[in-house]
Amino acid sequence: MQNLSTFRIPLIDRWWLFWEKNQQFLIQVGIIAGVLLGSALLGRKASLFYLLLPVGVGAVFIFMQRPELGLLLTLLGGIIIPYHGPSGLNVTMLGVALLVVLWLADHVVHGRAIRLASLQTTRPALLLLVITFLAFGVGQLPWYRTEHAPMGAQLGGLFIFILSVGAFLVVGNQVNDLRWLKLFIGCFLALASLHVIGWPLPKIGDLTQRLFQLGSLGSLFWLWVVSLSFSQALFNRYLHLFWRLLLGMLAIGTLFVAYAYLNDWKSGWVPALVSIAAMLGLFSPNLGVLLAIGGTIPAPRMLSDVI
Repeated sequence: MQNLSTFRIPLIDRWWLFWEKNQQFLIQVGIIAGVLLGSALLGRKASLFYLLLPVGVGAVFIFMQRPELGLLLTLLGGIIIPYHGPSGLNVTMLGVALLVVLWLADHVVHGRAIRLASLQTTRPALLLLVITFLAFGVGQLPWYRTEHAPMGAQLGGLFIFILSVGAFLVVGNQVNDLRWLKLFIGCFLALASLHVIGWPLPKIGDLTQRLFQLGSLGSLFWLWVVSLSFSQALFNRYLHLFWRLLLGMLAIGTLFVAYAYLNDWKSGWVPALVSIAAMLGLFSPNLGVLLAIGGTIPAPRMLSDVI
């Protein structure tokens, strides 16, 4: 098998060389374009400027000094802050965009070249961006005699991919302490557990539901809660047994709630169930084989129900 360290994608390599030679100029152009675009938007709705200016200045200061804290606030803020902008714009998207711009601007101001932490993980992320832009461009062609989705919705979907890769790069290059990653996961799972508990306990749910904003509880929410909690319970031997058991209970409880209370919504529990099966297979290949064989018995019934 070819060594991963020698793995190359010619198209990405060419773009990477172009980026290395011209990155400072390209970043400067991008920052200027972003400022002009932001100015144009604020010019159309000047009243927003006075409302958002103090918040924006404070966020910039915090994010510049401690990008890790900015990431944590962005993660939690997107769940609990009731802001819904055009095309699904929310606090998480704004926070990630700000973090990416500040990260790039820091290198421009100090005249430092951007050295990414791991090219082996960066190349697939950049390739995803290339495919995203190609798909966006090809999607504008009149393949069928139907109307395209509104451009705002298309741009919103495009920026979700861009910001996802941006968040990946910011975390990989600015979070250097494992304790921050533990804090990200711990805060997310603690907040998510309040939502899960609220389903079987409606009185608690009436209170906790107010914390979660529209759009923050999609299928990926359930997938991340189950995957993160179950993987920590199964693989993290540095955790105390009490916490591993508690995380395992959260994973199973979340899957139960998604299956029992939201059964018709297959995107809520099917991907989470698959993630558990995949982790069990990684934990013990023999157990994975047994699960695969045993799964053939209920598979026809389950597949019929899912379809």
